[in-house]
Amino acid sequence: MRRLSVDPHVSLALFELRLEAARRPAVAATLGAWRQRAFQEDVAFNDASGLPGGRTEIALFHYAIDGLMLDHLTAPLDTGLSVEAAVNELVDRILQ
Repeated sequence: MRRLSVDPHVSLALFELRLEAARRPAVAATLGAWRQRAFQEDVAFNDASGLPGGRTEIALFHYAIDGLMLDHLTAPLDTGLSVEAAVNELVDRILQ
């Protein structure tokens, strides 16, 4: 979340690209390949670092963080949780 929040315009641009990918197959192909490589690299990094969790946990974390970032950068819900607390809770629950 820290990396993604450093320049919120980059994260918003990626969300916009994903929406465009839903409308344009050429964008979907390029963006999809880039996202898949990044996911594979995250899984490899996690394995090489000896961190807990595997492919499924990394996928769940990506899904959760994507949703959290979209909420955080657009019209956030007032849940009483800080972004940091939400991330910590996600990690704890995914790795249980």
